Amino acid sequence: MATKAELESASRHYHHYLVAAKTAIQAGNIFAAIQNSVASLSSIDGMMQFERKSNQREFNLIETIELILTYSPVIFDSESLDRLADVLKSQKRIDKNASADIAKNLKTARQQLNNSYQLWLHLLQFPNHTIEAAMENVGAPKEWLTWLVQYWEMQGYARRIELTGKTHVQVMLPQDEIVSAKCPGCGVVGNGKKWQFWNTNTCPKCKHQVVFVMIKKQ
Repeated sequence: MATKAELESASRHYHHYLVAAKTAIQAGNIFAAIQNSVASLSSIDGMMQFERKSNQREFNLIETIELILTYSPVIFDSESLDRLADVLKSQKRIDKNASADIAKNLKTARQQLNNSYQLWLHLLQFPNHTIEAAMENVGAPKEWLTWLVQYWEMQGYARRIELTGKTHVQVMLPQDEIVSAKCPGCGVVGNGKKWQFWNTNTCPKCKHQVVFVMIKKQ
């Protein structure tokens, strides 16, 4: 049985990763947001126990889990969903002590991931189809598909094209796009290909292992 100090430590670690994930979302770096959210998973059970005992806190949902469920389907990240599934299976108290049905929401996220693949492949194979026709082919809720395409546009994965008065969406592979990113520790800014900032890097100034936060274009 974990001690109070161990549970408090788990709570601190969870909130550290939560802040990092939220900061990444604000900077438009959903890869870093998911990476930090996944890193928080091992601390969630201890955090929930600590805050239930110390603050009588009841949980509706777990924010870092919600981030994984929301954004993993956008970038075809099945690995993070699998990691979440493993944690829920081994630490059943997490889903039990949250009023949200996390297992059900995970199932929905997996379906959304499949829908993302379907829409992406359809847009690649049938570039002359309108966005409305592409969405109808997928068969998922139009509101979610509209949000998905908007997020792809924000991330540079897609762009809208108007042809003969109709809207088409062109999907792209922007991994090689040159972007600027900032070290979350010392603040030094560097430039590089987008894919280079998706994982942990050694900051050339402070020498810490960090996930650089991509800077939004003005």
